[in-house]
Amino acid sequence: MKIIYRYILLFLLLIKFNITTAQCWKIIDSGDQTLGIKSDGTLWAWGLNNYGQLGDGTTVNKSIPTKVGIDNDWFQVTSGRDHVLALKVDGTLWAWGNNTYGELGDGTNIIKLTPVQIGTSTNWKAISAGAYHSLAIKNDGTLWSWGWNVTGGLGDGTYISRNFPIQIGFEINWSQISGGVEQSHAIKNDGTLWGWGFNLHGALGDGTTVQKNIPTQIGTDNNWLIVKGATDGNHTLGIKNDGTLWGWGNNTQG
Repeated sequence: MKIIYRYILLFLLLIKFNITTAQCWKIIDSGDQTLGIKSDGTLWAWGLNNYGQLGDGTTVNKSIPTKVGIDNDWFQVTSGRDHVLALKVDGTLWAWGNNTYGELGDGTNIIKLTPVQIGTSTNWKAISAGAYHSLAIKNDGTLWSWGWNVTGGLGDGTYISRNFPIQIGFEINWSQISGGVEQSHAIKNDGTLWGWGFNLHGALGDGTTVQKNIPTQIGTDNNWLIVKGATDGNHTLGIKNDGTLWGWGNNTQG
């Protein structure tokens, strides 16, 4: 009987260990690669690595989570098609991976195999990596973007790609952002939804298929909570404050 009890105790301890280790993840995001932050602030990556988007200094694909560097102060991470953005707890912005269109924002078009700091600002609040461009919000509520802009996805009123962050407009009430394939969406503090960029399949949601190169309000509702543009598929999803789910754009695959 004592032997049975010992086996039961060992089994329960193993279950507790597995639950504990399984619950240590805090944030996760994916493109062709997956990035995650654990509760201890360490950064992990796995999946495709052809542009160094795993940040481990190689271009070798990984099939299991691999620790990125030794830092334990990562706060937020977002994964584009083949580039990654991340924030540290000190408000600094970091990026790595493909940089063909300047989507890393370091002033070059050279791919990076390990995280590099973007600028010297320490007041970054939110980030979103689109397929080929990047978006960010600072603590003061200003909106910034960089990378591919041939279809107006940066929102600066031009179709010129940028390899460094540029401020979009002068408003200071942006609260949430999402980069898609070549389009962008954002929500303001008042709950209104805005979109700009590629719109051939109606991914902006403004009732047209005309692309926009400046932020354009989508409808008149002011109860949007979350918006998420797909980095592959030209469609967009959103959640309102009442918990309802909404979708628009390309639907050829349902």
